[in-house]
Amino acid sequence: MNAEIHRLDHSADEAFETVNVRFQEILDGVEKTRQEVLSDIKRKKDEKKKILEEQLNIIHSEKNKVDADVKV
Repeated sequence: MNAEIHRLDHSADEAFETVNVRFQEILDGVEKTRQEVLSDIKRKKDEKKKILEEQLNIIHSEKNKVDADVKV
């Protein structure tokens, strides 16, 4: 009977370890995906910001030209 209890405890310990390993693999995968998504969002934000800054510079340049023309 003690041998059976020992085998049960050992099997349960192995099952716990297997579950912990699998869950850690899943968590690692989710964390990797989270980092990729956050990185993609930052990259897209930076691209859009650059485009908006370029457009703003063009607007300022055109405004300065119009102001100069008005003075003349």
